[in-house]
Amino acid sequence: MLLTVHLCRRSGSTVQAATALAAALVASSLAVAPVTAWAVISDLRNARELTAREAERSGPEGEGLDTAVVDRLAALIPRDATHALAFSPRVHPDHALVFRL
Repeated sequence: MLLTVHLCRRSGSTVQAATALAAALVASSLAVAPVTAWAVISDLRNARELTAREAERSGPEGEGLDTAVVDRLAALIPRDATHALAFSPRVHPDHALVFRL
């Protein structure tokens, strides 16, 4: 708000214009707050309803990956073995982020 007043004064605007602009910015922030709060609460409620297995798979399945394939491959790798996960250059880097290694 103070930045708005400063910018308006610097550009030659009146204090009333600066105050009106600051009030409009505050009002718009307050208008969005309930929607933001609702989205956060809704996400939290949905996340609490997921089982641990569903939560673990919600990212990859949302990106179109068949997690059953990953499960079958994981069953083939011995627990004490070292392994890596590599992606084709055609896979967008954001899609690879759904995997926690």
